[in-house]
Amino acid sequence: MLLRRTISVALHTAPLVAQAQLPRFTLTEIPTLGGTTSFARGISTNGLVTGNAQTATGTPAPRLNAYLFDGTSSQNLGVLAGSNNFSRGYAVNSSGVVVGESDNNASRAFRWENGVMTALPTLGGATGVAHGINDAGTIVGISSTGTTSRATVWTSAGARDLGSADNTTSTLSRAWSINEQGDVVGFSRSMAGVSQATAWFGAGSAISLGSLGDGAQFSEAFASNGAQMVVGRSNTGVRTPGGTSVFSAFLWQSGSMTLLSTTGFTFSQAIDVNASGWIVGNATNVSGAPSAALLWNGGASTLLATLVNDASDWTFSSAEGINDAGQIVGYGRKNGVTRAFLLTPVPEPGAMALFAAGLLVLTGVMRRSRRRAQSSGSAGCRSYVQACRTVSDETQHQTLTRVTVRRVPAGWQWSVAHVDGATIELATLEQMTAHVRSESVSPQNSGNLTTESRRSENTEPLAY
Repeated sequence: MLLRRTISVALHTAPLVAQAQLPRFTLTEIPTLGGTTSFARGISTNGLVTGNAQTATGTPAPRLNAYLFDGTSSQNLGVLAGSNNFSRGYAVNSSGVVVGESDNNASRAFRWENGVMTALPTLGGATGVAHGINDAGTIVGISSTGTTSRATVWTSAGARDLGSADNTTSTLSRAWSINEQGDVVGFSRSMAGVSQATAWFGAGSAISLGSLGDGAQFSEAFASNGAQMVVGRSNTGVRTPGGTSVFSAFLWQSGSMTLLSTTGFTFSQAIDVNASGWIVGNATNVSGAPSAALLWNGGASTLLATLVNDASDWTFSSAEGINDAGQIVGYGRKNGVTRAFLLTPVPEPGAMALFAAGLLVLTGVMRRSRRRAQSSGSAGCRSYVQACRTVSDETQHQTLTRVTVRRVPAGWQWSVAHVDGATIELATLEQMTAHVRSESVSPQNSGNLTTESRRSENTEPLAY
């Protein structure tokens, strides 16, 4: 009889409940397409990156084309037939499907997959831009009706107007992103006649999220996570001495919009948020001037430049995307030239030591169990997390066990989960060790142990 046991160990960041220590990041400079400048706009759950970058040649000058970066090289995605020499990737999913726009004179939304760029249909007009895509392949953005431009969702059934908070079809609206739960955010006209941050949760009806200040200001939402934490920017009702309206980064959650702290800056915007509640964006003191990339955690902002290793020749202008692994993409200036970057968290030494210790404990328990099993002829099956699933009518069993270590404000926490979905939370390594020893496999079974390590963008109406 055979008992096969697969143990996978993964390191996670805990959901945001309080400010925790931020990691250091390593820097990857994303290659251009032969020219000098590049921008990164979006990152997938598995670390694929898109944006646009300058080519080596072009007519009349080197052009900016959308690219797909796979961690090693950047692939030029080209342009749609009939477009000028410009294209830009806004988002990419884990299958490597990129969406964006082609032609910056009369934008056309595109979907790119496996070397083929395809134009997305409009709502009746001539122009459109695709801003977001999730792993299910649902695409969102904006397209023209011929008289205005509307927030749009593209599925296999075609293009659909998402509607707006004012319940009309004649006012401007835009969808900036879609998450894995199908929640879409952007902006639309409110019942009060002001363009405001809007959510289409589950891609249902439009809900106005209001604004900062008196609640009647312009606002727009750029991203949301699975907990319906929505981020973006909002006018505050305050003006600079020169008369410029001040806009600030916000977090909207559970019906309430709050201003995100940006000590030392006048203007700010929050562009993306991950499952752990980490928020990225930028801030500046002069609207339209070079900005500084920020990372918010627990409501506090940190200059991204202070967290990056070996980046003395860089300034970081904007953080445009963050995935659930904590990888951040954006653009900055390297030796005076605009370049795209990818930042990857560096595991803390303590985390790696805990990770290794956990593997040693589990491996030792399984080896002892195997040795005891060789001297026994009884049937039965029991794993150390008390889960066992019969996979045939014979006495063969398969157990799947997942051990997770994650960062929490108080330190590190282990959890042990298994095939029936139950989870045992273990606050310390010592508790985990004791639990594993007390729940070790009964000696009636043998088998092999396998260990698996497993927007900063203008919002003018489109031309139509």
